[in-house]
Amino acid sequence: MFGRSARARMSLSMSSRLMGLGLLLIVGSGCVSGRAQEVAVILTGEFSSREQAEADPEYFPIQLRHVPIWVDRADGPWLYVEQALEGKAPYRQRIYHLVNVEGGVRSEIFTMPSAPEYAGANAERLSALTPDDLTPREGCAIELERIAKGHYRGSTVDDECTSTLAGATYATSEVDLRHRELVTWDRGYDADGNQVWGATAGPYRFRRIEAGAPSTESSPPDSTP
Repeated sequence: MFGRSARARMSLSMSSRLMGLGLLLIVGSGCVSGRAQEVAVILTGEFSSREQAEADPEYFPIQLRHVPIWVDRADGPWLYVEQALEGKAPYRQRIYHLVNVEGGVRSEIFTMPSAPEYAGANAERLSALTPDDLTPREGCAIELERIAKGHYRGSTVDDECTSTLAGATYATSEVDLRHRELVTWDRGYDADGNQVWGATAGPYRFRRIEAGAPSTESSPPDSTP
């Protein structure tokens, strides 16, 4: 039998190999590098706002998932993204394309056809999807600035992201990204600048989780654009 120190070395070796595999899944053979890769590493995985929801009933327990796709492409990381009330079907599904730009990263936003078919990051369906199938959300890209290693902050630009939800004419998104916490604030405004959907007290705070949280019977949150 192995001694304690030998088992510890084996565990460390296995952890190192798994971490390397995770990075390879994001980078792929396309040799994606730089800030876009760093943002992809920060985002990849599952996050939950349960801690915030338990402390403040104004917020809902939401799960946020980012999954790398098309890892062999050389034009920057691509991620499948879904948001769902815990235990429920996703109410928002998108594809993100991360692109290196001067001073930071641009997260381009796309919708896909028949989005419910990809719920749960359905690997078979996602493997058949291509960039040509996507529809860009014009004006809704997030411009991210690198604050420090592993820390990015950014937003949409002015009122360029159109939205018709709940009488809105445009939407804004503000984000603050770190390895263990994602802070997001999505809001919709009418033509007079009045907020008509989204959280009013402050942003949602998502903490990284290792597995799915239990379901809840809360009502659905305001949808995002």
